[in-house]
Amino acid sequence: MFRHVANREAYVAFNNAAHDAKQKMDYSAAPHAVFTYPEIASVGLREEEAVAQYGPASVLVGRADYSDVAMGDAMLEGAGFAKAIVNRKKGNILGFHIIGPYASILVQEVINAMASGGDISILARGMHIHPALPEIVQAAFSNLREVS
Repeated sequence: MFRHVANREAYVAFNNAAHDAKQKMDYSAAPHAVFTYPEIASVGLREEEAVAQYGPASVLVGRADYSDVAMGDAMLEGAGFAKAIVNRKKGNILGFHIIGPYASILVQEVINAMASGGDISILARGMHIHPALPEIVQAAFSNLREVS
């Protein structure tokens, strides 16, 4: 459905045809973006899917508004937000969703973390430039709470 997914599928298919060591296609960190205004980007599970799959006691959700970070505030972005979904027991990222300017660029940090095992500590270890819009990613993960 997405060109970037088809490109990865072609790579896996070629690798499996050309080499003895076989790979399996991993769709868990397959992102998507809608290039509208506001821009929308997402990777992984939605909150409802995570709760259905893991149970409400095993899911943490964090949200941050663009205005919660200095650059978003300076941009006068009052409607944009980011939402993080994490497995409480394992500490791995289950999903991330963002609506607002540069959403398709901002979600890439989470995609890379998910592709590297998904542990939220990967994002916590990285220093973010201040003031810069990517701080919204850290802010969403810093606001993790139990699902209500």
